[in-house]
Amino acid sequence: MDYVFVTLIILSALYFVAQPLWRLRIAAEVRDTPLADWLEQRDNMLAQIKELEFEYQTGKVSREDFEEINGRYRSEVIGILHRIDSDQIKGNGHKQESGPSLSLLKSGFCPECGKAVSPRDRFCSNCGKPVSAKGGRK
Repeated sequence: MDYVFVTLIILSALYFVAQPLWRLRIAAEVRDTPLADWLEQRDNMLAQIKELEFEYQTGKVSREDFEEINGRYRSEVIGILHRIDSDQIKGNGHKQESGPSLSLLKSGFCPECGKAVSPRDRFCSNCGKPVSAKGGRK
């Protein structure tokens, strides 16, 4: 009985030690896709936007420079998100629904003008276009 218990403890310890190694191999397979490249670019651009906003709030960047650079970064993120959506649709074989891009909505930007929107907003405060992922009321 003691041997069974000790064997069970050793096997469970080996499982927990080896589990991260299996995850690394799976993660490496996912990283080798074009979609992973787009997702990495999206994350990098969103980090740059956050850094730019921080620098503007601390006074390191002038208002004019902030608006110019912020607009450029946001339009680039919108383009990347459109590519992500098209890659996901091609990969899933589903037809794209009309309306705003889901990855744009999930990232908190208006798919039309790129202004930041809240997940609770139904319309963009900048351009007035609908931003709700669901039709009708939430």
